[in-house]
Amino acid sequence: IPNISSKVTKTRAPHYRHGETKAICAETNSDTGKPNKKIEKAVTFAPFASVRLVKSRNDYTAEELSNCWYSQQEDKRIKAACVKQINMLEKGIVFKDKKYCARGLEGHTKNGYMTKTLNRETAFKLVLDEQERQRETG
Repeated sequence: IPNISSKVTKTRAPHYRHGETKAICAETNSDTGKPNKKIEKAVTFAPFASVRLVKSRNDYTAEELSNCWYSQQEDKRIKAACVKQINMLEKGIVFKDKKYCARGLEGHTKNGYMTKTLNRETAFKLVLDEQERQRETG
């Protein structure tokens, strides 16, 4: 992690006024569909915002840059480990130890890829259909 000298400053937030915005929300009874409980919710804004100045990546030393980014060798090693884990997932192996994790790799299996592609296509079509409906109805 690069050694970034930072300075925290308190400055007045220019576009927010200090205060509250309140709303009364009613929870609905799932059986009757009628409101059964009112909950008051509030949003508040602090009078000051904290600003932390950080060094631009263009000002990093070579050592700081190398500490921030993966090298080509590290990248190849990570990809090889992912391919190994994806192959294990394809074989139905369930990860029980902390060395392996399937999180984020499911979409790279054959089944996961097909599911992800179908979900994207369906979402895309639904958005276009809704846009067309709104254009027609005004």
